[in-house]
Amino acid sequence: MCKHTGAISNRRFVCFKEGFRKEDKKKPVKKPRKEVRTGCSARITIALQTSGKYHVIDFEPAHNHALV
Repeated sequence: MCKHTGAISNRRFVCFKEGFRKEDKKKPVKKPRKEVRTGCSARITIALQTSGKYHVIDFEPAHNHALV
């Protein structure tokens, strides 16, 4: 976030299947939920330029799973 204007200076959006679930469960659960995270690396990063416009500075389109 920009200190002077309060505008968001950059933002990264990732696939909802990014990363992996933590394994450290304290107690067993009755009905475990289905695993949905697959470590997908698809992402896009945008940044606010001095012109006041947002620009894409990083883009990784490759998903490691089928898109529904």
